[in-house]
Amino acid sequence: MKPGGVLAICDGDYSTATAQIADFDPLDQLIKFMINQNVTNLWIMRQISGILVDAGFQLGARKGHGYVAEGEATYFLTVIERGADRMVEEGLLFSETAEALKSEAKRRVSAKMFFGFMSYVSQIANKPKIV
Repeated sequence: MKPGGVLAICDGDYSTATAQIADFDPLDQLIKFMINQNVTNLWIMRQISGILVDAGFQLGARKGHGYVAEGEATYFLTVIERGADRMVEEGLLFSETAEALKSEAKRRVSAKMFFGFMSYVSQIANKPKIV
């Protein structure tokens, strides 16, 4: 990046992803499994400020952005479905159980009982100008 340039980063704080509506909610376990299988660093946005400072950037604004699943909850249903499928592939669930959990998620959406939440974080940084 050229000196004087501005960097903007936004990513999920994936450790906050949840569909839990009570203790031991099985849908939440599907989300946690899927994220743990596919996200390299769950806490990268919690670490990004230090990484940028170490790389010589000056930090600007950092903000949190909450995502609450609404309507069809498409993103969360996709994560739940992929999590269930991966658990079947890994031999952790029978396919019938996975299909029942996917149906439960869809039932919650149609009954307006589904809850899905994940936070995102954005960070602005500047590359100092050479004087």
